[in-house]
Amino acid sequence: MNEEQNQLSKREAMDSLLAQGDVLLQLDPRLEGVSVPLKFLEQPLLVLRIGLEMPIPIPDLDIDDLGITATLSFDRTPHAVVVPWDAVFGMVTEQGQGLLWTADVPVEIVDQMRQASLEEAADEAAGDLAPPAPAPPCLVALDGGRDSSEPLPEPHEGTPPPTLRVVR
Repeated sequence: MNEEQNQLSKREAMDSLLAQGDVLLQLDPRLEGVSVPLKFLEQPLLVLRIGLEMPIPIPDLDIDDLGITATLSFDRTPHAVVVPWDAVFGMVTEQGQGLLWTADVPVEIVDQMRQASLEEAADEAAGDLAPPAPAPPCLVALDGGRDSSEPLPEPHEGTPPPTLRVVR
């Protein structure tokens, strides 16, 4: 799959998910072409809520082959946002349906997921099982051309892991 096909599939996915309601768009704000408030530019994950019928409408929302542009509110302050498709690695609806492009997930996020998995395995081995957590949102992994048998990227040294929140 070439890069243009991968980008178009993200656009098609966004269009389809928006038809169901608001979408939580997961992106790497550090990538070239992304325009968001400065305070978010150093972190590997930013989640934006995009919707067609939000309480505060987004009248200039534009979704095209290049990405998404809109004026969004951050701490009640409007900011012109530009998100190229290359920066997007996940989309989830409020109902928990979504997509994850594994080849585009920042290495820091992969590292944090590995660490959480190791800690969970250690807890299970020690018999310290916590009450079951609610089911995570349903995600379908898209590799963007990466063979699923290929190993994930090696952990990134020297960078503290980001903090992730599950938004339901």
